[in-house]
Amino acid sequence: MRQAQWASSTRETNLYHLNGHILPALGEHALCNLEKFHCQVFLNGLAEKGFSFTIVDHCRTMLKAVLEEALDADLIGKNPARKLVNPETKEAEKFVLPKVQARQLLEALPFRDRLMVAIAAFCAMRPGEIFGLRWSSWRTDHFQIEGTAWRGTLRPGKAKTKRSKAPVFIPDILLPPLQKWREQHSSAPPEALIFPTERERLCARRIGCAVELSRWRSLLASLCRSTFR
Repeated sequence: MRQAQWASSTRETNLYHLNGHILPALGEHALCNLEKFHCQVFLNGLAEKGFSFTIVDHCRTMLKAVLEEALDADLIGKNPARKLVNPETKEAEKFVLPKVQARQLLEALPFRDRLMVAIAAFCAMRPGEIFGLRWSSWRTDHFQIEGTAWRGTLRPGKAKTKRSKAPVFIPDILLPPLQKWREQHSSAPPEALIFPTERERLCARRIGCAVELSRWRSLLASLCRSTFR
């Protein structure tokens, strides 16, 4: 019922958790027979299988929202997922690239990708926000988020949250490479993407086509393998 309000990325994530986790575990229960015990055992089971806190918490949120809709529709008398508790989950192992290797990787990157990585590091921007930057988004000393990109598609006006649309300060160290990149694309109109995909033969639009995160990750992974082998 709420799918029409979901962005494409949100719809994909929500349906993945609903169809991949919630329905297989709880789908055989009639709504009127579903109890808090069943719901909590479901979450505990996800944690026991090694799923991350993010997945467990997302499933808890989705389950609570689904049952809240059922409550509003008078299909159940109370929401059994209202007071569920997230179980302890395995701490995800996070690999940190040593400074020497980080410098080697940056030096091996093409100028465009090096600048994108620098923006991610110094401006703390999400990949979709960087891929969705247009020349009109660059306001001298800050970026103004005018949209995001998802799977190669520019989504004007879309942002992760309302706060994501706040100006993003650009440190002085990034201004010279940004200016150099602009000079290399001096003919690009203000509405053009700052970092369009290099597969321009597949994109006839004047503003360019947005980079796809999966392809960019594959590029970085391949570069890491060749740099550190």
